[in-house]
Amino acid sequence: MLLSLVTVKPSAKAGRFLRHLCLTAGVALALGACTAQQQEPDAAPQTNAQDYPPVITAPDPGVLLMLVPDGQSVSDPRVTAWIDAASEEGVRLRPVTDRNFKSLGTQALGFAGLVLPDGIHRAASDDLIRAIRSYTRDGGQTMLVYDFGVLKRDSFGRLVYPDSHSRLSDIAGVEYALYEELREKTTGLGPIVAKRESLRDLLVPPGKSLPYNGASSSPVAKTDQAQPATTPVPTATATNPTETYWDEDAYSGYIHGNLTYPSFATQGQFPGTLLARSPEFGVAAGVQKYGQGTVLFVNMPVTYLKLRTDGLPMHGFLRYFVEHVVKMARLSPMPDAIPGLVLNWHFDSMAAQVPTLALEKLGVFDGGPFSIDITAGPDTIEFGDRLGWNLDNNPVAQGILQRLHSRGHSIGSHGGWIHDHYGDGADENNKAEFLPFLELNKASVDRVIGQPMRSYSAPQGNNATWAMDWLEAQGVVSAYFTGHTGLGPTRHYRDGKLRNPNMWIFPVTPQGRYAVFDEFEYYKVPKKQIVDWYHNMVDFVIEKNTSRLIYMHPPWAYEWKDVLLDLLAYAKAKGPDHFRWYTPERLADFMSTRIKVSWIEVRTESGATRFRASHPENLKEMVWLIPKSRSPLQPIIESGAGAVVEDRAHWLVKAGSGTSLAFVVQPR
Repeated sequence: MLLSLVTVKPSAKAGRFLRHLCLTAGVALALGACTAQQQEPDAAPQTNAQDYPPVITAPDPGVLLMLVPDGQSVSDPRVTAWIDAASEEGVRLRPVTDRNFKSLGTQALGFAGLVLPDGIHRAASDDLIRAIRSYTRDGGQTMLVYDFGVLKRDSFGRLVYPDSHSRLSDIAGVEYALYEELREKTTGLGPIVAKRESLRDLLVPPGKSLPYNGASSSPVAKTDQAQPATTPVPTATATNPTETYWDEDAYSGYIHGNLTYPSFATQGQFPGTLLARSPEFGVAAGVQKYGQGTVLFVNMPVTYLKLRTDGLPMHGFLRYFVEHVVKMARLSPMPDAIPGLVLNWHFDSMAAQVPTLALEKLGVFDGGPFSIDITAGPDTIEFGDRLGWNLDNNPVAQGILQRLHSRGHSIGSHGGWIHDHYGDGADENNKAEFLPFLELNKASVDRVIGQPMRSYSAPQGNNATWAMDWLEAQGVVSAYFTGHTGLGPTRHYRDGKLRNPNMWIFPVTPQGRYAVFDEFEYYKVPKKQIVDWYHNMVDFVIEKNTSRLIYMHPPWAYEWKDVLLDLLAYAKAKGPDHFRWYTPERLADFMSTRIKVSWIEVRTESGATRFRASHPENLKEMVWLIPKSRSPLQPIIESGAGAVVEDRAHWLVKAGSGTSLAFVVQPR
């Protein structure tokens, strides 16, 4: 069947909004974070007593402590970003002040681990540094991030770099914050590379990294940032001194290719397991033993990045710390712990009508459920072109949406009435002009499906903040997003703060620089490469017990129908107990229910751990993943409805219907 297609250069699809999101993160850090005299740590905001972290006394082996300055507000986005990231990864994290941490002494070892965050605690006293070193040496599990504690106040109260290198360099495993020697070259900006399997362990999905060719993608790093006098790049590890880096990938972004990140230049041979590196500036992340404890050193400003629409590094390193260092129990982010993908269809224009009918005839929409978002107006590129769906006056289009809706697919808005006009034109300063287009589109979709739509995707990824605020007020719970690429559903952190707490954003996962069939066709990406990517995506979400979003346009999906049908068959072959397709609303509703779960862990005298969980409405679909490396013995349900099953690496404690559950995990 021949289909009439409108050819548009696909890179325009990402739009200027995507470029802004991908390029702003980290530049200020790389160019202005070198001198303590020029850049003081952000001051803790004024707060009242109710906003301070509560004093922590009783150890909980299922809680990560995060060290914050005395007087720090817990509502500061630099704090809540960590709490929310931990929650999304299925663990509990609690802020603890310097004073509280030091008062705990050896009791701090009764908690799961200690996070030393970047951005919020750049200044630290010598006695706090000693307490951290003692905690770790005595068996504590520590995650040390970027600029934590690199400064201190001198006798005049000035912030200074106190030594020739960070006082925590021994814990990190390499010397860093070498201000005395390097001055303005203390930090650099460049790609971050790692072995592909390491990136997958850091939650970087297939397609979110590209093979590293040895060339910097940052003119800043190449021209303005020289290497330290002693070459910092490690060439071997303790376990394999002849190891070379021939099979590495670099973090990459949709449209942009290899991304660049700030890091401190490091010196010395890293003694532990190297996870990631900067080819120009040294160790980017690694794990090493320190006394009886273990340290994950992360030489990237993950808090800064999370607050500016690049949350994958924070989530990935935190998940690695939880899973590979601490070996904590986690609350699955998936209903019944069944992983899956979101397939988001964008119905941009009338050019999609015939291909959609053809895909329907092929049985594509017999599976799923999928997510379908439509631009409903009569025009597509500009006023009067008559290339749009004209949903209000198009009975064929109405029938398509009604049939798909009746089969369980979700139907939502793809922006504002005129696809390109809205995608190119809406910005932060013209709400009055462009809001009516959102209103028209939503009203049209609602009329056709007979209920308020609850999902949204923006043309060209253009999510103006006023549009997101309006959508949230209309009851929309999920939105396709071109920031935070490569993550699963997450909170809308952007411009340094949390926005839209009642909405979950669904970042797109690309295949390298591209994400959809039209881009693959335009840039001549081999079909075999895309088949492999889709297979790898299915395998990735199953392996990591998570979800990711991919998206498509009907015209090119039909042209690439062999690849599409192969993906659907591959996913179906995994079986419904191992893989599911999800709509964004389904996962958004689940995540909003999941954040109401509370639980504690108590260590018994025998060394067992007793879990007590509750939910104000129902624990059904909640599942705890218990690493078998932590306990080879099957957990025991003590009270409440539940069952225990197993997979290759975990015990799965599945809650049944009810508001409470108690179970015991036996010691090794």
